[in-house]
Amino acid sequence: MNTGYASKDKPWRKYYTDDELNLEVPDMSLTDYITKLNKDRLYLTALNYLNKKITYEELLDNIDKTSKRFQALGVKEEDYVSLAMPLTPETIYFIYGLDKIGANANLIDPRIPEEKMRFYLNLAKTKLSFVVSSYAETMINASRNTSTKSVYDVSPIAFLSKEEKLKLMEEIEKREIRKIKLELLKQELFYNLNNAINKEKIYNYSKFEKINGSDLVVPEYRSGKTSVIEYTSGTTGVAKGLGLTSVGMNTVSLELMKLTKVKPGETILCIMPPFISYGAVCGIHNSLSSGLEMILIPNFKLEEFANLIYKYKPNNIICVPSFFESVISNQIFNNEDLSYLNRVIFGGDKTPKYLEERVNNWLKTHNSSATLIKGGGMAEFSSCTFLTPFEETKKPEIYGIPLPLVDAKIMKDDYTECRYNEIGEIYISSVQRMSGYLANQSETEKFFFKDENGQTWGRTGDLGYVTEDGLFVLTDRKKNMIVRPDGHNVFPNEIEEVIKELDFVKNCVVIGVRDEKSATGCYPYAFVEIENMEKSSECLEIIKNYVNKKIPLRDRPRNEDYLITKLIYKEEGKVDRQSILKLITKVV
Repeated sequence: MNTGYASKDKPWRKYYTDDELNLEVPDMSLTDYITKLNKDRLYLTALNYLNKKITYEELLDNIDKTSKRFQALGVKEEDYVSLAMPLTPETIYFIYGLDKIGANANLIDPRIPEEKMRFYLNLAKTKLSFVVSSYAETMINASRNTSTKSVYDVSPIAFLSKEEKLKLMEEIEKREIRKIKLELLKQELFYNLNNAINKEKIYNYSKFEKINGSDLVVPEYRSGKTSVIEYTSGTTGVAKGLGLTSVGMNTVSLELMKLTKVKPGETILCIMPPFISYGAVCGIHNSLSSGLEMILIPNFKLEEFANLIYKYKPNNIICVPSFFESVISNQIFNNEDLSYLNRVIFGGDKTPKYLEERVNNWLKTHNSSATLIKGGGMAEFSSCTFLTPFEETKKPEIYGIPLPLVDAKIMKDDYTECRYNEIGEIYISSVQRMSGYLANQSETEKFFFKDENGQTWGRTGDLGYVTEDGLFVLTDRKKNMIVRPDGHNVFPNEIEEVIKELDFVKNCVVIGVRDEKSATGCYPYAFVEIENMEKSSECLEIIKNYVNKKIPLRDRPRNEDYLITKLIYKEEGKVDRQSILKLITKVV
């Protein structure tokens, strides 16, 4: 019976089998989950880093050793340890080693400014931090006047033996990539500089490795426990740390494993960093839960993407849509047989129709059996809530169907449900939901909504509708959020508030402008009105320099995306963003 309301009819359930609809929620620690699933395949390769392979048996052994070392340093259940790390084996040992003893990994982008890093350290009340060598100085400076007592400097080649490091250097030398060699050596030795900065606080990672922990004490697992903290602006534009739970991350991994039908032993090219939920959940935990061989890329560069695929020939790729534009146009694949490529999964941004068609055609003409799978979601729900796993759902305009353990509906601003094909805000309900925003109960309460039946829903901030066939269509982002071509979310108000701090600025508005060189996404463009328009050139340089100091690279306008101009206002005195949007093509 069709009631006209998706939350009651749940028409998307018809695509799933009974087994898929009745998946048992894996409510256990992250480490227990990957241990349980891999106990009969410990011989398989878990990590492939710089061509050194680590089996699942070795992985789990290293996790145990790491847990013991943390406990020897006094890390206790529910403590937070900050990790400003790229995707390396040590990062994975840290995340699961902390999870095993009931502690939390506070995942931080090491590239952020010192001020923001200090804010994250204070928010989590971190006493112990680990940072990749090239950003150790930033961490040391940020940790001053915080609760952080010790910082460990981790080289990106720390896990290699001395002999293996020498061999790597020889291989790099043969390839004539001297710059990489020098950079690795720099990072390996960088802690010496930091020792001079603060001898009491900074330690080389080798000291951590030498810690011989006593018998491991594993606390009893607590249902709904937070395991990972990720940082996001969410739907409000205010920087927040959100808690991903073990059960939420396990649930997403289970659903993806069943629906994508990956096979243990397959390889996956991992380019998404751990400090975004997409990378931590879909990249790391989903891969290890599925018994895949993770090809770890710690310092991903878009211009190298095609070469990485060509070199490693992975069975699986997960990335944002815009990344693949450079791949399918690369001549390196002209005569390449892609029969090894079983799955390509896009997430992080809406996929344009033309790009989806091009990708599928490219896969078909290069002998791959794969067709593009699109995923969607948000960090607050462990990164993935929608997927297009079946042929009936793989239509260019379709966002996806809710995962088997996800409920979804479209709501109006008055909290009444929209009927089929009626646009409103997408709300989600699932065990995948976050535990809440760290030390921010008011924002947590704003995000969640409890209906008349007592069911808890989360506001996604996405606008869309659902068809009578249960297919969800994403029409827009709520408010003014800007999604960059790389899938990163930028909130204009953060930039606007920084610019307004300058006393000569009268007002400012930041709007997303699409770049013709990118298949998807927009870049933030700042329109600034100043008191004295005759000083435009001088003021413009001051604005750029000020923004560069205050805002991370990925969150600020590019150097060319500023304009000093008189803003357009509505009758009520508010900036008329829509009118400005109409003038964009004339400005750019």
